[in-house]
Amino acid sequence: MYKILFTSSKGGVGKTTVTVFTALALNRYYNRKVGILDADVTDPDVPRVLGDRDRSGLQVKDFKLIPKIVRGVRVISMYYEVMDDVPFIIYGKDRAERFIRAFCKDVDWGDIDYLFIDSPPTTTDEIMGILQHLDIDGAILILQGNTKQSIAGAKKVYSTLKYFNKKVLGFVCNMSSIFFNDNVDPEKELGLKKLADIPLERKLRIDMFRDLAKKIIEIVEG
Repeated sequence: MYKILFTSSKGGVGKTTVTVFTALALNRYYNRKVGILDADVTDPDVPRVLGDRDRSGLQVKDFKLIPKIVRGVRVISMYYEVMDDVPFIIYGKDRAERFIRAFCKDVDWGDIDYLFIDSPPTTTDEIMGILQHLDIDGAILILQGNTKQSIAGAKKVYSTLKYFNKKVLGFVCNMSSIFFNDNVDPEKELGLKKLADIPLERKLRIDMFRDLAKKIIEIVEG
């Protein structure tokens, strides 16, 4: 199982959308079994992007959380109401870290090929908890077009990942358009490879992420 972290330093860049549609593309076009860990404890969006409106609780078997299967993708998220008999989830001042630890350690993902981690937009507690509890195979930075602000934020996340000796596969320019264009070169600024340009569209399609999914396979699987 290859573990890929999708991350950014700020919200509103479409990170969850890229995570979900890339997972769907991997499943549809390349027959890969994919799971998504929705690590945004306070504002979980993965099930909503997948179109799931059923918020019934996650099931537990042999002290392991069982992911829900939505559109062929296995999902763990705080969006779902956790059942009362889950012993390792304890509310407290550090509950976010506890949830993330449980999601990283206490889930039966089955025989998936890829685990995508949709991280919250931060460079602090949540992402550090993920990096400490999961041995990721690589990270993908999500930028909002090629704006200076987005690039500056990506540099901060990149520094955090380098501190933890984690590989960065490259970056995605999401919402590429004249509205998010400062005429700068993200590849030059970040020293990383651009994996995809996703245009700003009213309605996204899975095929728009087919090339990104293929590049991930080529990089990770060799």
